Amino acid sequence: MFSYILSGCKQLKTVLPKGPVVDDSMRQKIVNANVPNYQYSSDNLVDFPVIPFQIWGLTYDLDIIMVTEHPTWNMHEFAKITTPEGDVWLIKDAYEDSLNQVVTADIDDIHTWLPELPIKRKKHPIQVIDRSIGKKLDLEFDYVNHDNEHVKAYYKGPFPKTYMKKRNGSTMGHSRHQLLVALDLPYRDFGRKAGMRFDGKKVKMKRLLGLVPFQMALIQTQAGISGGEATFTLDNDHVRCERVINGEKVPMIYREKRDSDTLELCTFSSLRDIKYSFISRDNELNLSFAEVRQYGMDCSNVRLSFYPALPDLQKKFDQTYTSTFILDVGDMKGNAYGSVKVWWEKDQLLFEMIPEEPWWMLDRNMLTTLIFTKNNIHLQARMLSSQ
Repeated sequence: MFSYILSGCKQLKTVLPKGPVVDDSMRQKIVNANVPNYQYSSDNLVDFPVIPFQIWGLTYDLDIIMVTEHPTWNMHEFAKITTPEGDVWLIKDAYEDSLNQVVTADIDDIHTWLPELPIKRKKHPIQVIDRSIGKKLDLEFDYVNHDNEHVKAYYKGPFPKTYMKKRNGSTMGHSRHQLLVALDLPYRDFGRKAGMRFDGKKVKMKRLLGLVPFQMALIQTQAGISGGEATFTLDNDHVRCERVINGEKVPMIYREKRDSDTLELCTFSSLRDIKYSFISRDNELNLSFAEVRQYGMDCSNVRLSFYPALPDLQKKFDQTYTSTFILDVGDMKGNAYGSVKVWWEKDQLLFEMIPEEPWWMLDRNMLTTLIFTKNNIHLQARMLSSQ
């Protein structure tokens, strides 16, 4: 009995959210940290500002979560997003063995949709029957998943309205081989009834502590840093980034915006804008923060800040530069923090992010290698602790 209770407590811990891990006084100490001594040992190796990581963020108006006892699959998310063209449903299925997520959505040219996310995705019609009335959800989903299984699911329960005093949500290990990720989870309620069938076969729902079916409705923001590869070049005074999604090269064009003491690199789509902000002074560009702002939001849905700002990564320097990062997600602040190390090995720049809090990000150390050739940078980002 004791081992059963202990196992249940460990399971429950993986889903319980926390409060901020960076409060105001801690943030102020980090902001006031001294700038490390460093000296450049080369001129600019490329003629454009260097982006050493790929930030991403996505806010869901509604996110239905179900966890089954299927031998292949773990968690299933049915997420609704508001876009300028109307509501879009994404279905994210996580494999049981790796916890890597794959996306199914009825979106044309889906490989070009949010290419900053290195997630395998496929276009397929999704039938959604919505019988919801007021704040009572009544939804059915019908689609074909990445293993070509015909999936039917239903969910009944309250619209997520219970405010979470602790809203720094656990990632529960999902996509740990692909993403450094944090969550803002302001509202959550458990479902009343839910079920899933795969090729007509009903699969039981998993239960928390063996009692409560693992089925809930959320409003949340997911955000962080992407793994994977990208290539950066200068293209008609713009920075061109190419990532390979579903085997296809997808370009992202970053345009410069300058004023007296800042330079911003920005890329735009109908759903979101991404910005990297540099401090510009004395022929030096220091990356200070990056953020994403989604369509319909009054503020950024993620902001990654560095204290102190990073050195100019266009140039070589001899020492290992250290800094602290703070990740603010959604309306919440201080979701995660950790250390950053930057150093050169010949013509390769190495950029390592080492999360320190919360505990569920400790297995997501990310090492990015930037290989410089003539006016070209090849970026390779991988998770260290999940290899």
